[in-house]
Amino acid sequence: MEKTAAKDRKTIQGLKDALNATRGQWKADAAKPDLPKIPDDIQKSADELQKKVDKVAEKYIRVREGLGNAGPPFEWKPEPLPDQIQGLLQDLDGFAAAPGGQQKENSRN
Repeated sequence: MEKTAAKDRKTIQGLKDALNATRGQWKADAAKPDLPKIPDDIQKSADELQKKVDKVAEKYIRVREGLGNAGPPFEWKPEPLPDQIQGLLQDLDGFAAAPGGQQKENSRN
């Protein structure tokens, strides 16, 4: 499960980066008269896909905040899924007994 989540995180990050790069290149190329214009429906579809990918990425990737923040973030967000899995495995590895209530609750999320 940990390997799958790590692979998924890498795939989602790659997709997110590729979409950002492609959309940025389209915008940069829009001013060049010798290049074909990307149709509006394609651009709209890419924008919608970017929103979907960003929403999924929130579950797998923690956005880094700038340095110098003097306190916790204003909005609490759960740890990314791969980090939750890693924490659960570490908790389980540290016990010789069956998982407790909190560990069972974490595994359901």
